[in-house]
Amino acid sequence: MGFVVIIVSLILLFLITEKRIEVGLTLEKFKVFGTARLLLFFGMLKIPVRFVIFYRLGEGLMICRQGGKARVIRKKTDESRKKLDFKAFTSVEELHLKGELGINGAPDKSVILSGLLQTVLLELSLCVYPKKPDVLIVPSLNIPVFKLNLEGIVLFMPGKFILEEIKSRRRKTT
Repeated sequence: MGFVVIIVSLILLFLITEKRIEVGLTLEKFKVFGTARLLLFFGMLKIPVRFVIFYRLGEGLMICRQGGKARVIRKKTDESRKKLDFKAFTSVEELHLKGELGINGAPDKSVILSGLLQTVLLELSLCVYPKKPDVLIVPSLNIPVFKLNLEGIVLFMPGKFILEEIKSRRRKTT
């Protein structure tokens, strides 16, 4: 009986406390490589997940875990389902954007476009992250390249998510 109480209280503690998730996305040509690590016990226990998002002609946008089979990403068209407000139960703690942009034979265009991309990404990231994020896009003068890397830490509060879902289901029944 005592073992069950300990397990149930650990599960409830896991659901109520905030979770930190390290997120990394790398965009290269037509594929997005992503990593996510759930940081438990103040970052001492890290649970990694790696995935790839790509477009396959005729099938659409696909996602694949490392070592797994590819699955189609589908948009749900159910209009009765309420869209989740992620800002209610998530927050961004850190955000770093780094990249490289180069056009073959046009170093002047590489410099201008990398500066433009850096400005646009800085403004877009300010919508998500209230502090000034670390954004750096470097021009490549010799080789054609497009590489974008996003890293950060997202704080996820599953307790708030569960409460919001319970409230929305109660509103539907009444």
